[in-house]
This record gives sequence, C-alpha cells and structure tokens, in this order.
Amino acid sequence: MSDYVTVAQYRNILSAEVAKGRLETEGVPVMLAGIGLGPLAGFFDPSTNDIRLRVPEEMAERARELLAVDWSEDVDDLFD
Repeated sequence: MSDYVTVAQYRNILSAEVAKGRLETEGVPVMLAGIGLGPLAGFFDPSTNDIRLRVPEEMAERARELLAVDWSEDVDDLFD
C-alpha cells in the first residue's frame, strides 16, 4: 500500500468534501484526516481544526494540479 501525503488543508468539512469528490471523480483515492471531533476540534485547540486531504504519494502531483483548477465557471454554466 502506498504512503499517503497531505496535498491540501481545509477549515471546514464542506470544502474538504468538495475537493475529495473532485479528485475521486478523476480516479484519485482520497483520505480526509482531522475530522474526528468535527466542529469541536477548533474549540479545544484552533491549530488542530485543519482537515487534511491526503492522497497516495505517487498521485500527489496530479492531485495538486486538479485542485489548482478553478472549476467555478463550469459550475456557473450549469445554472444558466
């Protein structure tokens, strides 16, 4: 099994889930780390409130490329 590496960090679960879905659509396996306490995590220690998006090390570069693309225009076109 591959080692997983962090390619992005998010402050809220919704943003993390959207990014996860985008990568999985492209065939990139994803694990989210740091969601154990959910919204309470930041209450105890704000520095632990980051949700880490992790992918297999050999797919990290591709994942970063996909996450760098601005898909908002494509989404806007769905509602026109």
